[in-house]
Parts: sequence; C-alpha cells; structure tokens
Amino acid sequence: MGNDTASTATTGLRERARRRRLESIRAAAGELFASKGFEAVSTKEVAEQAGVGEATLFRYVPSKTDLLLLVVGERVSDLVTQLEAQDRQAPRADGRSYVDRVDRVYAARAHMYVQDPLSIAAFMLQGLDAQSGMRSQSVAAGDRVIHLVTEALAEGQRAGVLVGTVDPAMVALNCNGVYIHEISRSPVRGFDPATFPERLAARLFAQLDPLVLDGS
Repeated sequence: MGNDTASTATTGLRERARRRRLESIRAAAGELFASKGFEAVSTKEVAEQAGVGEATLFRYVPSKTDLLLLVVGERVSDLVTQLEAQDRQAPRADGRSYVDRVDRVYAARAHMYVQDPLSIAAFMLQGLDAQSGMRSQSVAAGDRVIHLVTEALAEGQRAGVLVGTVDPAMVALNCNGVYIHEISRSPVRGFDPATFPERLAARLFAQLDPLVLDGS
C-alpha cells in the first residue's frame, strides 16, 4: 500500500514537472515568434529561452512546425469554436443581420492577427504550403470558418433577405481568400498590423454588401 502511494505521488510530481516544462517551451516559442517571426527563430533559441536543452525540447515537440502549432494552433481552434457557439445565438432578422454574422467572424480573426501578426501569419500561410506538416491543421481551421460563413449566408437566402442567385459557398471561399491575401500582402506592402481590421472590413464589405436585398 505504501509503495503504491509513493509511486502515485512520484508520477504526479513528474507529470506536473512535464507540464511546467511544456508551458515554459510554449511561452518561450510564443515570445520569440511574436518578436522575430517564425522563420527567423531557431529551435536552439527556443530551448535556451525556455531553460532546457535542445534535445529535451525535441522530446516535447518533434519539430519547429510543432512548436508553432503548440503556440498558435490551439488558439486558432479555440477561437473558431467560440465563434461557432456565438453564431448559434446571433440574431436573424433583416439581410444586414446575416451579413453582420460574417463580419463578426472576421472581426474576431482580425483581432487575433493584430495581437500576434507574425505568428498568425506563419500559421495561416502554412496552409498554402503543400509540404508543410502544419497544412492540415491550418486548412481545417479555415474550412470551419468557411462552413460557418456558408451557413450564415445560406440561411439569409432561405429567409429571402439575401440575393439568392449566388452560391454562398463561393462567397465564403472568397471571404477566406481575402483574409489570407490581406495577411500575405501586409508585410510586403509595409502595412501597419493595426490597420488590418479596417482594411479587411473594407474588402469584405465589397463582397457582402451587394448581397443584401433592398428593403430587407
């Protein structure tokens, strides 16, 4: 009995130590990615900042790509889950209310980008790289948003308050494409990340406003 208790206590201590070390790695990677950008950071730098050896780091995360997933992937997935829950409670009234549902989704995504533009950009753009080990996770997050937007627009069409002659799935794909394009061109054009929400909203307005039927 005593040996079992001691073994359980030892296991608990090891698990807590493992979690603390993983959190140190996550925090170090997040800070470095945010300040220098994903491509400019080495796993050796992350290990040094986390206070562990590089070999120890690789026991927790097998690659640099997995580090980015550790830092950003869960945040992105949690945001989409939150948006899905919020959308279920969103008002359904005139045509503008359905478009507003889409606007809220992208306003939240834009806010996340502004908070950590380098890491979010790296995660999103990994979805465009066929060789990336992160591609499936990045694409999956985008697909969930596309589905959410498609359903919102399709509901508006069924309610007779949005133009019914366009494919809502194509509009949703276009909105996601605008989001990715705005992220990818921002550093190239030298845009201030703080202006991202306004720039994105203007481009989405051009996509969505024509769908609202007059008098709806």
